Amino acid sequence: MRHQKRIAAHSGAADDYAEDFSGRDGDLSYTDLLRISLYLNKLKEKETVLKLKKTMRDDFKTEDTEVGGVVRLQEETIHFKSLPPGEKAGDRKYILGLDTIRQSYDSLAIWHCHADQDEHHPAAGPGKDDLDFVRNLQQSMVVVSHVKTNSINVDYVSKDGMVVDLGVY
Repeated sequence: MRHQKRIAAHSGAADDYAEDFSGRDGDLSYTDLLRISLYLNKLKEKETVLKLKKTMRDDFKTEDTEVGGVVRLQEETIHFKSLPPGEKAGDRKYILGLDTIRQSYDSLAIWHCHADQDEHHPAAGPGKDDLDFVRNLQQSMVVVSHVKTNSINVDYVSKDGMVVDLGVY
């Protein structure tokens, strides 16, 4: 799978953490491994990738928040469900609303887009704020990042803050 290497943008956003799967599978829980398998299988579907790319384009049009929501398991497959933010705090933040927090407890993960990167500065993946957030909430996260025109990078973050790059699509 193609991988998007980070370029240093700010503290915690560069290669400050490992994100490869090889050699770290023993560090991930069985639940994390199942989730990663579900995401990789879903990302093989062209329709899923097209939907995430459309969501990314929608995020580019929104300057007062990032787009995000929860990942639901329904009928043996996963769905990226968009939910409104709790508040609008700028293009680099997705503030979870109370409904999103409630739904996150019986979801696979919370998720959001990082659409503020451009082709000359593809700082793909979660930032330090995302890693701190998942540790505090004790919920896993998926971050979908714009890396270049019509390409997205998808990263899984365990509730312990371990990052696994799921590839560029």
